[in-house]
Amino acid sequence: MARNLFKESFKNILNEELRPINEADLADEMQGELGAQEIDSTQAEFESQLADDVDSIDPNNYNREEQRLQAHLKKRAQENNELLSQWVSTIDDFTSFVNDPNRDDSIKNIIERAMPGSVLEKIKKSEARRLTRVSTEAAALSQALKSYIGGIQAGEE
Repeated sequence: MARNLFKESFKNILNEELRPINEADLADEMQGELGAQEIDSTQAEFESQLADDVDSIDPNNYNREEQRLQAHLKKRAQENNELLSQWVSTIDDFTSFVNDPNRDDSIKNIIERAMPGSVLEKIKKSEARRLTRVSTEAAALSQALKSYIGGIQAGEE
């Protein structure tokens, strides 16, 4: 018998919790918080505002904004390309100054022609590796920056 009481109680609780919501009950609850007229007018105002907002969307305005943004991005990319090109040019000039054997005023060319026993010959012996490393790193940086210029240009298209 205790088992039946438990089952009955459980069924009653479930039935109470799962009973369908009656629209009239819900309307009564809502009317207690707001008047029915307020609900209708608020919904009508919302629908009217939504319709006005949808009607105010101008696809041509969107296209103009998109074109303006694209032009700005293109200009910015061009400015960045010019800046990177200046850096590359300066680094290439430095690399040539340090290590170009065909350039008469390059450090490498000058120390290669150094007179025995001179300061330049001492630099040649002690700093040759460092000069090579510096020019190699500068050339690598120049190449890396050149790849970014290409990446910026490719990103525009």
